[in-house]
Amino acid sequence: MSTNTRVTYPVLYYLLLWLGAFLLFAFCFEPFVFAPNSMLVTGGGDGIKNYFTYWYYICYDSGHHFTGMNYPFGEHIIFTDNMPLLSMGIKKLAVCFPGIVHYCIGILHISMLVAHLIGVHYLFKIFYNYQVAPLWAGIGALLIAYGSPQVFKMLMHFGMSFSCLLPFMIYQLMQYHQHHRLKNVVWIFIMLSLFTFLHLYNFVLTALAIMGYVLAYCLLYGKAVPARKLVRHVLPLLVAIGAVFAGLNYYMRSTDTITDRTNYPLGVFNGATEGKDIFVSDTYLGQLLAPVFGKSELLPASEGYIYIGVVGIVVAIYFVVRVFSYLFSKKVRAAASWHIAPEFNIWLIVAFLSLLIGMGVPFVWFRQFFADNISTLRQFRTIGRFSWIFYYLFMIYTCIVVYRWSLKLAVRQKIMGYGVLGLAGVVWAIQIFGYAQHYRKMLIPAMVTYDKITDKDGRLRKALADKQIDMTAYQAILMLPYFHIGSEKLWLQQETESNIMANATRLSMLFGLPIVDVMMSRTSWSQTFASVQIVDGPFNKKAILECFNDKPLLLAVSRSEPLSYKESEWLQYAREILDIPEDDMTLYTIDLPAYKRLSAQYRDKIVQEATAAASPAGLLHDALGYYYKEDFESMGNLDYGYRGARSWSAAGSGEKRDYITAVPLPDTVSGIDYVFSIWAQVNQTDYRHPVFELFFKDKEGKDLGSYLVRSGNVTMEDNFWFLYDTRFTAPPHTVQVDVIVHSADFGASYLALDELLVRPANAIHYSKGSGQVILNNRTLPMPGFPIHNNPSVNSLLCR
Repeated sequence: MSTNTRVTYPVLYYLLLWLGAFLLFAFCFEPFVFAPNSMLVTGGGDGIKNYFTYWYYICYDSGHHFTGMNYPFGEHIIFTDNMPLLSMGIKKLAVCFPGIVHYCIGILHISMLVAHLIGVHYLFKIFYNYQVAPLWAGIGALLIAYGSPQVFKMLMHFGMSFSCLLPFMIYQLMQYHQHHRLKNVVWIFIMLSLFTFLHLYNFVLTALAIMGYVLAYCLLYGKAVPARKLVRHVLPLLVAIGAVFAGLNYYMRSTDTITDRTNYPLGVFNGATEGKDIFVSDTYLGQLLAPVFGKSELLPASEGYIYIGVVGIVVAIYFVVRVFSYLFSKKVRAAASWHIAPEFNIWLIVAFLSLLIGMGVPFVWFRQFFADNISTLRQFRTIGRFSWIFYYLFMIYTCIVVYRWSLKLAVRQKIMGYGVLGLAGVVWAIQIFGYAQHYRKMLIPAMVTYDKITDKDGRLRKALADKQIDMTAYQAILMLPYFHIGSEKLWLQQETESNIMANATRLSMLFGLPIVDVMMSRTSWSQTFASVQIVDGPFNKKAILECFNDKPLLLAVSRSEPLSYKESEWLQYAREILDIPEDDMTLYTIDLPAYKRLSAQYRDKIVQEATAAASPAGLLHDALGYYYKEDFESMGNLDYGYRGARSWSAAGSGEKRDYITAVPLPDTVSGIDYVFSIWAQVNQTDYRHPVFELFFKDKEGKDLGSYLVRSGNVTMEDNFWFLYDTRFTAPPHTVQVDVIVHSADFGASYLALDELLVRPANAIHYSKGSGQVILNNRTLPMPGFPIHNNPSVNSLLCR
């Protein structure tokens, strides 16, 4: 069948389509329709972070800078996931319509709804081009749209949830392919320019679809079409992509002053689509192929999830059979068409090219080569999302194939033709109903979450007022346990992160206070290394505090999990102002000038005690009287060190794990708390870290267990030497701890190791030399000597 014969769908059909799409959306996402400004789909994780960065910017920020996190530095708006097109647009409108800021959450949700309806509309128009009957076209458009993996982003990554983008782009590409009209390229350029500023993945997805089309066009028509005509056809599309990329690059270069963001994040080429993502789902009838591909227990199962449903699987089997028939049957090759929709061949090529990319082909085969040598590819690590293009194109193909099967069968017997469509529609609808149930279940707490975050009942504000607490007196919120996520070098992440982030969001949004903690992406390394030292304990001066003003700091402590021994330092200088039992949180006030003065006095006192001690090294304030120190001066194999002349490394040994040393411990009846610390020099290019593991043994050599030192949980850095420092409990009767370092699968996870220390947790270890005192493996100057210089901290400009 040719797509050149145009079938006109009456306006009534479009009205019915929009009505059906709206009603189905209202059923699946009821709060989006009936309470768009009074609900939050999630109260934790990436979802609450996306809400917060969008919401805070509109209420309190302007320009290209976001100040709601990473205090006192803030962050460029692009790296906050706050959908700049929407947030900056509302901010501009607020100049003339100030009240609009109170409806920004509703505007976001309604925008998602409208985008979804537009996506259904363009899927319907695509079927219109393929002469599909209106009823089946409408059913297909609805089922494809509501089964799209992109819809799940409405519950998490909002900037990628605007599901009109790919249907619109596919429609414009199909129109351009058919009619060669530049207006379609113009529409592609406009839409791509706008959606790039909702999320950068939108640009990559669309660019990949266009590049796939260009490649498919050259493969199919390269010999039949004159070179000049071929170039004239594909060049406008390439220019459109290039122009948007150039505009984005110019915008970033002219507005972003940070120069030390990583271009090599963790998890490059992860999240690829697997067979299970395509053929298995945790919905009705979705586990039929689980014996082959494995059971799916989540919805969606992964970032590469693109389940095509039972109907899609049947069509996929048909397609594979026809491909093999074409390859091995001369009769089929001689036929005018080897499958039922030959005019869709170019789009099938685009679909399968995108699926290959989404499955990580060829990247997963040469992962390290691509990761090390093509920096652009590293920025979009969750490659399974690229399979969304395959989902849309293949499901469009599925609808067309099923419709044409029904036409062929109807020639023989009408009821058989209708039966095929009816059966396919029912099976498909049953599976989508499973999705609808999932969406409805996820949204049950949506309005309660909003009420809590916004303090709708006024309980928090009343409690603060009763205590006569003026929140405007504070400069920022320090949330404990502390979190710092996004630098791709350090990861200070808690098990109850969602609850901690929700509490931080609530306080920040209600009172307009920025948060010291960080949950963004590609955060500056120098800022990160300075920021994390705020929770490095009493023997770190915390130079970042010089960037703070003298207003009090609001300390918000979540009781959802215990503080680390280093974080607990802050409580010694804090005054409790309000306990909030329903949130498992207590608020404290920190007088910063007093804190800096008193903490400096404490450090000076301990330095003086250590300086006056007769021994060059030992323990202060200790009852156990035991510690272990290895400076690698004798066993080191490198001619440089963090403090001394030598250090040690097994990097390049080819082993997955390397033995460092055995630490003797005194035999005790009960478990003893110790602190393990070691300095490791890391590379300055990527995410890699060493991972340390402690193995406990008794005097017979029997294994008593092990302890894994969390990778990336570092709060002290000095010129890319990281201090790994953690508290552990040695099981009873432990007499030896074997220290092991694990290496990365590819590349060096560390360059050198130095200054290993195991000390009792309640003691202070000191050593002296060259005008310095080392306290708990941290360097401080003796009285009258200059302060140790830390390049990462001292190079910062406070702003």
